[in-house]
Amino acid sequence: MIGEIGISAEPHPDELTVLQAALLAQEATGAPITIHVTTIRPVSALLDFLERSGRPLDRIVLGHMDYDLRTLAPHRRALQLGLTVELDLFGYPAWTNANFLHFPTDSQRISALMQLASEGYADQLLMSHDVCQKMQLTSRGGFGYAHIPAHVAALFEALGAPPDLYHRLGVATPRRLLCWDRADGITSATRGGSPR
Repeated sequence: MIGEIGISAEPHPDELTVLQAALLAQEATGAPITIHVTTIRPVSALLDFLERSGRPLDRIVLGHMDYDLRTLAPHRRALQLGLTVELDLFGYPAWTNANFLHFPTDSQRISALMQLASEGYADQLLMSHDVCQKMQLTSRGGFGYAHIPAHVAALFEALGAPPDLYHRLGVATPRRLLCWDRADGITSATRGGSPR
């Protein structure tokens, strides 16, 4: 993948220049792009920028979209533009400050994914646990790298998620994004081939 391309809470012009370069690299290679947003605050400006680019957006992942789920309006707009939206802070040990003031629980994340999937966006959604700090490791008391299969999978069932949703979010959509042919940008999954 190309990225993560970082976008600050107040997007800096240099960050948008880097994103423009990533879009050019994607055009040349077919590789997917992943974008890191710092809170939900920059999403509107970021989506304006991507929409103005006039490029296909279906191979761009907008990560960290679960800092705040009180409204799903920015998520819906990204999905309507064709992006893939990722809720990837499952199990994150958040603390109370500006970035994490309205941080959701894992159950709230699943409920949001279920809602968006019910609106027809199931194949544009991803889930993950962004293990990026020592305190997230099991050796330091965190949930570790196995949190989603070990704990979150059961929550999908407990919350009444459609039986195939967990698989679509964790297997089918990643396969679509990651199995691409450099020559033409067409995924092997699209052609019916097996993942590489």
